This record gives sequence, C-alpha cells and structure tokens, in this order.
Amino acid sequence: DKSILFLIGTILLFLFLSSLGPPTDADSLDYHLGVPLAWIRHGGFVPSLDWLHYRLVGIGESINLFGLICGTDIFGQLIQYSGLLIIWHSLSKFANGPNQRILLALLIFSVPLNVWLVSTQKPLLFPSAIMISGFCIYIQQKSSFNLFYYTVATLFIIYSIACKYSFIIPGSIMILFGLWKIKIYNLYHHY
Repeated sequence: DKSILFLIGTILLFLFLSSLGPPTDADSLDYHLGVPLAWIRHGGFVPSLDWLHYRLVGIGESINLFGLICGTDIFGQLIQYSGLLIIWHSLSKFANGPNQRILLALLIFSVPLNVWLVSTQKPLLFPSAIMISGFCIYIQQKSSFNLFYYTVATLFIIYSIACKYSFIIPGSIMILFGLWKIKIYNLYHHY
C-alpha cells in the first residue's frame, strides 16, 4: 500500500516538475502566450485580421495574461497541473473508501497524455476539471434542491465552454442534465 502511495507521489512530483518547464509547443508560443502578450503591448484587445489564431482565443487566455503580467510564462501550466488535482478531488467524493481513492488517483495521474497537458499553456486540463467539478455538483444534489449549488455548477460549466469552444457539446449536455434534475426535483416535491 505504501509503495502505491509512493508511486502516486512520484508521478505527481514529476508532473509538477514538467509543468515548471518553459513552454515549447507551437500552440503555446503562437497564440496561447502570443495573444496575451499582444494584449499587454497594445493595452487591450486590438483586432488583427492577418493573424488567424488571434481570432480563435477564448477566455482561457486570461489565465496566461495574468501570468505574463506577474512576470512568468508558466502560470498557465501550473493552473493546468492543478486541474489534475481538481479532477481527482471531484471524483474521489464518489469513491467508497481509501482503496478506491488510491485506484482513482492511479487512473487519473498515470495517463501518459498528462505529461503534455501539464507542460502546455493550452487551456484543456483546467477547464475540463472545472466542468467535471460542476457535473459532480449536479450529481451530488440528491434529496434537496439548492439553487446556489446549481448556479455554481452551471457557472463552472459555462466557464469551461468559454475557455475552449470544443466543450460546447459536453457542456450543453451537462447543463441539460442539471435542468432535468431540477425538473425532476420540482415534480417530485410539488405533488
């Protein structure tokens, strides 16, 4: 059991160290860091019709903008790394006991794609984590309806969609699921 915990800790350490490396992938250098840098140079958003990827940015680049303002180009990578921890924390609430939590940690942290995801500025891992967290909030609402939790969960999912437009379909499905749960709750408790 301690060897598995040591393995998980080692994986997390190496992923963290990977997130501290300089951004080297083309997407990060072109527009995930290039667009926030252009915003800083121009004092805000200035249309640039000759730069194709400039027109494809989302709200996820604001994380990189904050990092550049603070003087670092790896802040987005650290946020992506935190997405792994958020995913594990959100899903581990459904685990029955410590053994399932450890197994879940192995399943989440040992995915080889994580090495690339934590070393890029591309807003994929953190928005995915926020979306999963919002969906888990929907699922956890069982016997009582709490408008605050549903609002927070919906805002999480909307934020994820705004970060990456490819999250529109899964995000919409999750929001429809939340609305369905509200409808079922209202039908069940109205009569």
